[in-house]
Amino acid sequence: MPALSVGLAVSNTILTSALSKSVGRDEVGGIMGLQMSIQSFTRIPAPIIAGVLIERAAVWSPGLVAGMFASAAVPIAWRVLLRTRPEKSETTG
Repeated sequence: MPALSVGLAVSNTILTSALSKSVGRDEVGGIMGLQMSIQSFTRIPAPIIAGVLIERAAVWSPGLVAGMFASAAVPIAWRVLLRTRPEKSETTG
């Protein structure tokens, strides 16, 4: 269980950092709010789905399904992040 906690903490930090760097300065607050909303929303159906999978398949099935979703999301996220890199602008002040 400690490995899972550390892994989730590290991945959440990396995701937040990547998101904040993928948008312009004036959009960081909006993307952070969207990220938190999506995370909160997924905490509603995830336990229900996991319970059904455990009941009907096996104890390890929620982990397998989550791994498949994560594996499918990586190439999509990679393409989106590479396509939407903001241009760096210097501000004088």
